[in-house]
Amino acid sequence: MNPFLEYLLHMANFFSILMWAGAILCFIAYGLAPDDPSNLYLGIVIVAIVNLSNLVEFLQNRKSKALMESFKNFIPPEITVIRSGIEKSISSIKLVQGDLIKIELGKKIPADIRIVQSNGMKVDNSSLTG
Repeated sequence: MNPFLEYLLHMANFFSILMWAGAILCFIAYGLAPDDPSNLYLGIVIVAIVNLSNLVEFLQNRKSKALMESFKNFIPPEITVIRSGIEKSISSIKLVQGDLIKIELGKKIPADIRIVQSNGMKVDNSSLTG
């Protein structure tokens, strides 16, 4: 999606519309009584706050989307599985509940698993904890 259009969509949420309405009312109040500039200042501040909060929300959403896209690289493309006593290599997308997974040294784990049998297994959690 076009980033400018995406930013404009962030401006269309309920809170932003409410704030825009408040800013417009401030500008109308200044137009009715131009001798008091406090309504003009308040309208300008509200517009600045709405734009700043929408910009922060937009940037955070873009960052979140990029992070979610990077998670796709964590899933291994193929895994060795034991189904009906037969060991075969399948795509990790076709993994179903009840499959026995054969984990080997250095391989990524494709899903949440329950360990049935292990021989001196160690787990490196440094990618999770930093």
